[in-house]
Amino acid sequence: MWRINARTVSNEPRRMDLRVRMLNQASIMLSQAQLARFYGRSPDRLSEREIQRYLVHLSQERGLSHSTCNQVAVALRFFYHVTLRRRATSFVIPAARTPSKLPQVLSREELVRLFAQPLWPKHRALFLTAYGAGLRVSEVVALRVRHIDSDRRLIRVEQGKGARDRTTLLSPRLLEGLRAYWSQARPEPWLFPSRDGKGHVGAAAAKRAFAKAKESAGIDKPGGMHLLRHTFAANLLQAGVDVYTVQRLLGHRSLRTTARYLHLTEPVREASRVVPEPLDFLPVLSRVCAPSEPKAPAGGAPAPDLGEIVRRHGASYRASHPVSLPQERVLRAIASCRTATLGGHLEQCDRCGHRRAVYHSCRNRHCPKCQPLAQEDWLEARRADLLPIPYFHVVFTLPHELNRLALTRPRIVYDLLFVAASETLQTFARDPKHLGGELGLTAILHTWSQTLSHHIHLHCIVTGGALASDGSRWIPPRHPSFLFPVRALAKVFRGKLTGGLRERSLRGELGTDDALPTLLHTLREQDWVVYAKPPFAGPESVLRYLGRYTHRIAISNRRILRMEGDRVAFRYRDSADGNQTKVLELSAHELLRRFLLHVLPRGFVRIRHYGLLANRSRRQRIARCRELLTAEDPPAPPTQESVCEKVLRLTGLDVTACPACGKGRMAVIAEVEKLDGPTLPIEVLDSS
Repeated sequence: MWRINARTVSNEPRRMDLRVRMLNQASIMLSQAQLARFYGRSPDRLSEREIQRYLVHLSQERGLSHSTCNQVAVALRFFYHVTLRRRATSFVIPAARTPSKLPQVLSREELVRLFAQPLWPKHRALFLTAYGAGLRVSEVVALRVRHIDSDRRLIRVEQGKGARDRTTLLSPRLLEGLRAYWSQARPEPWLFPSRDGKGHVGAAAAKRAFAKAKESAGIDKPGGMHLLRHTFAANLLQAGVDVYTVQRLLGHRSLRTTARYLHLTEPVREASRVVPEPLDFLPVLSRVCAPSEPKAPAGGAPAPDLGEIVRRHGASYRASHPVSLPQERVLRAIASCRTATLGGHLEQCDRCGHRRAVYHSCRNRHCPKCQPLAQEDWLEARRADLLPIPYFHVVFTLPHELNRLALTRPRIVYDLLFVAASETLQTFARDPKHLGGELGLTAILHTWSQTLSHHIHLHCIVTGGALASDGSRWIPPRHPSFLFPVRALAKVFRGKLTGGLRERSLRGELGTDDALPTLLHTLREQDWVVYAKPPFAGPESVLRYLGRYTHRIAISNRRILRMEGDRVAFRYRDSADGNQTKVLELSAHELLRRFLLHVLPRGFVRIRHYGLLANRSRRQRIARCRELLTAEDPPAPPTQESVCEKVLRLTGLDVTACPACGKGRMAVIAEVEKLDGPTLPIEVLDSS
């Protein structure tokens, strides 16, 4: 059993040396013990050659990392040169050389995605401060409110790395964000207090929050919260700030440490000693400095939306599921809608100076954020076509046996559905036993159920009456609450659609599936579903009802309740259980898979008009019907108005009013350019 010579080594001087040099006593004692165990002798009796051979053993034979060998070398150097006082000898323990690696930095687009996450105000302000001032994690969590010198625009860092004080910059936008955070949380004395309020938030908690935000933003670069400090330095050097100024702001002892970041920047022609604001490397983010917390339901968690689900899980879904080109376009559009990726403009209040960024919409018809105004525009155009007559709602549903064919040949199946349904209604309308004229109908395709499963059906709004073939008279229905018998409609509809499928099959448009004849035979033997609802009360109720169907998508954001990890919960209405509202929880991948089932082929028209409402002669026929019905002229369409004026007229919400003071008006002062690169950023501002 080895034993260190008590005469040579004293515990008290060793502890004093450790305290003075701020070294870890446990690591030094562990290195001594491992060295003694390797040779079976007390470490103070080993020679220089034996120590060097031990280090070679650690590096080459045991294969320990460079950092581990460096730790052992530093600990043993301290033991022999300081504790044992062997300064008179030439004994030197060479430290292992660590490979030089360049630090990782975040791109501009990744910064946007990170800071646009629906974070809690404390975490958002914490990350902003770490990036905007270039602070280490241990430094930013230990900030006190008194360290923020708003008059001199400085942040004081007390006892940072190496037990040194320094100051770093406090930019105007960072100050604005910290003031917005302070107005909500009122932290004192710590700027970022812990949950119990007894101290500051821990470095481990800050790192966990950053790791979660980075994962949610889809950033796969290695590294923790120190990435923000690396990005701060690289961006300043890229802007032309001299390396000595950056060294002082970062608090580096050696200029060589700061010079590493020069390899991460492009050459700059002229250096500048003017320090730009780091947050200027980001597009303006209104929610970065917004005084309000993320929208949250009663439970307190931020309310997710479809765009957030796509941004968080879209990449992993693509990696594990086949995605067609139209589906890819939809995913990208939803993910980038109303974010800096699409660009926008910067607004400023003419009274208090409050600023906000408003980003462009994607205008994709599958995006839940882009439907309200498109729906209102469509309804305004249809208002002139309404007649003072009853209208009926007829629904044609395809059997689920056709779902598989619809997935492989969607354009053919959906086109046949429109043709079969419209011809069925016109066949009955032209029959003198029912009407004996031509009716008008608007057909709207839906392909989903409340649970997002494949449920293909067509909503038809049908005029309660027909125009005689010679245009001489208007023919009302024989019964005000009855148009056509639905069972007869279902049989004719079945015959027309199966006939169309057979004709397309003979042309070879449906492929060479041997099971298709059997499928058609099965479909002919089934009872198909056609459902007719009672007539509407009047033209205005028709418009309100149409608004529920025309621009609806598979799932709206208001139905999504929560997202926890890879699980998403949303509301649905169970028609089999008395239309009870229930909650369904799916994995994010399954939700995206079901949602993408309902992406229509590019250019496919999902709202079509037939008969009196067909575009070719609609204006003349509607005018003739009004004349025969002695109806008043339709209301004049609204004058040309801006989007803000339209929103005010429809909702009563004045989007030009300043959200901060409530008295000023928001005016556009600058344009925000689109971001280059990947188009899956995080939502920044919902301007609906």
